[in-house]
Amino acid sequence: MVIHGMIEDMLSKDWLIRYLLERSDLTLTQADTLMIFFEYRSRGDSLSGMILARDGGEVSKGSFDRSLRQGKNNIKRSLNTLIFSYYLGFFDKELLRSLVRICDLLLDLRGLEIPESRLKEVADVIEEACNRFVG
Repeated sequence: MVIHGMIEDMLSKDWLIRYLLERSDLTLTQADTLMIFFEYRSRGDSLSGMILARDGGEVSKGSFDRSLRQGKNNIKRSLNTLIFSYYLGFFDKELLRSLVRICDLLLDLRGLEIPESRLKEVADVIEEACNRFVG
């Protein structure tokens, strides 16, 4: 997977990425930075290479690190919220299992041409799953 300059392209081509990003706690910059970090880290590339790959051009190491730290913290906070909610009994294991199944199905959809008439159905399934978590 090549990340360089792709977040904007991905957003313009994949409605699901736009839909999910808009409903997440991540900013566009944080999502771009996290995508680069995880891809480049898996290949063993340097921080300098990661910085050059950011959409919008090169940024300072401090700026890249700040976006990366903020993005990671947003993910951690979301996961902690989920764990906290489960611990307090707001939902059961089956609801978590259904969340994993939905995520797997969404991964199967990645890169496929989905007719516009079906896009609302996918969005409705996501919305329904989220609503099941909050009652």
